[in-house]
Amino acid sequence: MAATDASPPKKESSVLTEASLSAFVKEFEANAMVVAMYLNIPTTTLVNFHLPVHANECSEGEAFLEVMKYWKQMRASAKEREKVADLDRALRELGKADHADVITERHKENMELTADCFPSK
Repeated sequence: MAATDASPPKKESSVLTEASLSAFVKEFEANAMVVAMYLNIPTTTLVNFHLPVHANECSEGEAFLEVMKYWKQMRASAKEREKVADLDRALRELGKADHADVITERHKENMELTADCFPSK
């Protein structure tokens, strides 16, 4: 058998898992479109993700989770720390520096985001 050059898959950052993104979505659902724009998701793409909401086929939160999954796929070639830095920057631009600090800290500690990890509103 020939040896392969297959390298181990990149480990996903805990703050970027689907469970973490679900907690993120719940926290920022009211600002979904703004967060998505700060993450450089094209406007047409955002409109397309939002159409099922207007047709009552899904909730705002479900649509935002799909947007966040799309963003993660869009940035698939980026290093995990770069994706976390994107989230950090987007939240700081939104005026949510405390929330950005939580994401950065959780990333450093390799912990998922949870509903109770964000500062009180």
